[in-house]
Amino acid sequence: MRNLVRETRLNPAQFVLPLFVCPGEGVKREISSMPLNYQMSIDEIVKECAEVEALGIGAVILFGLPETKDEMATGALVQVSTHGSDLYMPIARAAPLCQHKNTRSLAP
Repeated sequence: MRNLVRETRLNPAQFVLPLFVCPGEGVKREISSMPLNYQMSIDEIVKECAEVEALGIGAVILFGLPETKDEMATGALVQVSTHGSDLYMPIARAAPLCQHKNTRSLAP
């Protein structure tokens, strides 16, 4: 009877999981104000996205944390390294790696 009168039906494909990308490698730090949420480096984000896909969660939204912060938000800009290769804010590198066949990346 409950199935007949239920107004809302949710399934994992309708959920969006927030992920917080930080610089580094092998980083997984819990966010003190958000228990069970973590700042993760790109390699850890990729592992997390594989698990998200396996769980059937429909999308992730990536929030980037730049290495440094200043008044001009230069950490969000593309920079050129002394070796000639482009360095991007972590979210720009993580977004394409998180796109699995069933999981959408919703980078802000």
